[in-house]
Amino acid sequence: GLYDIKMGSLRLGFDFPAGLIHTSWAEDSRSYSVVGPSPFGTEDAKAEAEAAAESGDMLTFMNRYQHVFAVDVETGAVSKVLQREGGEPGNIKFWRDLPLSWKHSTGPMLVRAGDNTLVWLTQRQGNWRETERFDVLQNENSISSLASDGNFLVGVSQTRTIPPNLFLFDIKSKQTGILTDLNPEYRKISLGQIEEIRWSNQYGSNCKGIVILPVGYTPGKQYPMVFLGTDTSDEFFSDVPYASTAFAPQSLATAGFVVVIAQYPLNDKIPKGQFPGEMSEAYNWMGMVESAIEVLVNRGMADKNNIGLAGFSRTSWLADFALTHSTYRFVAAS
Repeated sequence: GLYDIKMGSLRLGFDFPAGLIHTSWAEDSRSYSVVGPSPFGTEDAKAEAEAAAESGDMLTFMNRYQHVFAVDVETGAVSKVLQREGGEPGNIKFWRDLPLSWKHSTGPMLVRAGDNTLVWLTQRQGNWRETERFDVLQNENSISSLASDGNFLVGVSQTRTIPPNLFLFDIKSKQTGILTDLNPEYRKISLGQIEEIRWSNQYGSNCKGIVILPVGYTPGKQYPMVFLGTDTSDEFFSDVPYASTAFAPQSLATAGFVVVIAQYPLNDKIPKGQFPGEMSEAYNWMGMVESAIEVLVNRGMADKNNIGLAGFSRTSWLADFALTHSTYRFVAAS
């Protein structure tokens, strides 16, 4: 909503539920940006909604749309600055990536376009056009918490096995410097090797996660396994980005566990009506856990009789459901 403080009036600012969008002002206050799915009433919105409905998990699927829009304060006209998607359903990688530098409503605007890619854009006759594109750091680095004055960029850089530090990037010269060394002790700590894994559950739903191998992993040896129901971002894994008080995957790997991390299936292929109400979500999630166990057991990595399960927040009740409905007998759960 757009609220006129002087007049005391409120009007619709961007026609999409605010749960999935973020916004910020241009410095001249003549326009504001919105990051989120396309506004209702547009052809793009119709196509996005149809794709989300087809997936079987509308809310998770809609998270992938993180386009950048500009809204003119006086006219209310909405223009798309940048078509941007998080990739896989549920990936909220660019959710809070608002314009980093935007002094005038018509541009230039600096905005993140990809994992490590930024672009400058300007508006001409209502249409936004890209004027420059450049990369920051290497693609294996996850960059976040970015801020810029249009000349320099500062942010956080990390990988799944390298702890986060602040970096400074000169936008003109394209030179990078690391500003901090916040966790020097990790140079002496052995971490489990991380691998990406993809599989399907018994309903045909696609799943994606990561496996952290025990430190000193021996191929062919069956290890106890723990499944953690949380996000698998590109950020550093010692605890996890969101549920840091509930999960310690690298500590488990150091203690001799195979650790599998996945939050939700990428889609829901269970036919409508097979389970009452919306219970297919719970069965689909339980199927993701069970099929992940089967994959690692069949690879000779996990001991089927020594499996633990943990959930947090929304995956907490899903873990409860799996404990009471699965044919597996988990030996420990949180």
